[in-house]
Amino acid sequence: MRINQIYDLLAPIYRRVVPPMYDLATSRAAQRLSAGAPTTVLEVGVGPGHLLAAVGKRNPDARAVGVDISGRMLEASRAELEKSGTPADLVRADATKLPFRDRAFEGVVAFFLLDLFWKEKIPDALREMHRVLAPGGRIVVASLQFSNPVIKRAWMLTHRFMPDVFAALRPLDFKDFLENTGLRVLQDEVIAQAAGTRLLTLVKVRA
Repeated sequence: MRINQIYDLLAPIYRRVVPPMYDLATSRAAQRLSAGAPTTVLEVGVGPGHLLAAVGKRNPDARAVGVDISGRMLEASRAELEKSGTPADLVRADATKLPFRDRAFEGVVAFFLLDLFWKEKIPDALREMHRVLAPGGRIVVASLQFSNPVIKRAWMLTHRFMPDVFAALRPLDFKDFLENTGLRVLQDEVIAQAAGTRLLTLVKVRA
């Protein structure tokens, strides 16, 4: 089963269960991205749309775009964005082949997306985010660190029963992938209250 088909099946449950667990991380990620005052924002792996809605509230005049490989996730995102009154364009696309021109966005965010990539694919996704980001723009990456033992046990159980979805999911230091990318770390923060969510804020320092 392909990853988009798996997330099509997960979408109805995911939108109800996962976002409330990470309200603080969502708010903090939106704050970090909005500190750069972007006028164009892209969320890669938009999922159920809660983060893009939070970013939209902080940047009401910004053009917001969300992409996801799952059609059902895009449906969930559309419903959430309409409910929150956040205008956004939603596009079905692969994170490693973004259908946008170079330097199209001043802010890019990926919330628990890169964790799902096999290690060799992470540089491809980062290169695409860098490509569509304007010089001086920000990327905010959220990842799980599994610092909470309860969350770690839940992940291990899920991993056992859904290996196609979570086989690649493991704690990683995304700073290890930044060499020669033209991205510099602005802030590295672990939010213990959000199951050990790690937020890495990056800035594009060269084209």
